[in-house]
Amino acid sequence: ADYEDEIERLFRAELYLISPWTQPERFLKKEYFLTSQQRDIQRQILKKLRIGRYGYFCFTGLPGTGKTLLLYDIAMKLSNRQQVCIIHCGEAGKKWEILHKRLQRIDFLSDNQLETQFSLEDYHAILVDEAHLLSVEKLNVLLNMSEDRPIIFSSDSEEMISPKEIDQSTMKRMEELPNLQTFRLTNRIRTNAELSSFIQNMMHLPVRKNQNEFPHVSVVYANDAKEADILVRDYIRQGYHFPQMERAELGVTAICDTVKMVVVLDERYYYDDELYFRSIHPMRNGQSEVRSLFHLLNQAKENLAFVVKGNEAVYGILLDMK
Repeated sequence: ADYEDEIERLFRAELYLISPWTQPERFLKKEYFLTSQQRDIQRQILKKLRIGRYGYFCFTGLPGTGKTLLLYDIAMKLSNRQQVCIIHCGEAGKKWEILHKRLQRIDFLSDNQLETQFSLEDYHAILVDEAHLLSVEKLNVLLNMSEDRPIIFSSDSEEMISPKEIDQSTMKRMEELPNLQTFRLTNRIRTNAELSSFIQNMMHLPVRKNQNEFPHVSVVYANDAKEADILVRDYIRQGYHFPQMERAELGVTAICDTVKMVVVLDERYYYDDELYFRSIHPMRNGQSEVRSLFHLLNQAKENLAFVVKGNEAVYGILLDMK
């Protein structure tokens, strides 16, 4: 019979390009593939390591460009002959517990363990996931302990966030590393291109009005907390995920991908004179609410809804963007 639905829905890349964190079983069965750009970066790094067995490498990109998948794939290939170590920065939780149990030649550590006494002598390579969350103090500890071992960093690109919302000391320290080889991933994989474009424009308003349409983004207004709660609950009934319900503050960046997401933006947010999205709350431990919100929004796959509470200025700007 003729297929009556929209056939493109069967071939969305985000359904086939997986994350080792959210789909560890599929990753372990190697039910994934790399893009041509990922394969090229992988080949260049592995070739350099075969020749020199030492060096600093870093690949960056927006959320959803497949950095973690590439890092894990490189780790898998390196672990065929040697023991390697992956260091997770931020709130990794139990997401890599399955991988830890199944991958015998790969050890997993959190960045907090860099503060304790342990040795990296048994590892032939160190790989760092979400290096942008690594403090400069922990980076220096890692560099001192790694000695002549290669280090491969994976880091999110955050240039659309206000410099005042980011502690840039870690990235500046990384840029000072001798002969650091940097690669940039540009192809979106997991992230919906429409949502990604809206989020980037939201974080730093374009000088010229964007002509793109955003049919999968909705913006509604609430006068107070009661109205916001009613609107959020209505979105939840429509199948939206409300991650802010799970935490009192936006201090955690790592959550599972979700198809539909709704978030609340209240009076704390504003746009500064340089058109950057900002928060009146100060940074804590190098992490700001805006930075956390940016990574949170990028977990949405298909639909994104904003409930703006008591903030007419931000509501008007987002509505005009849409």
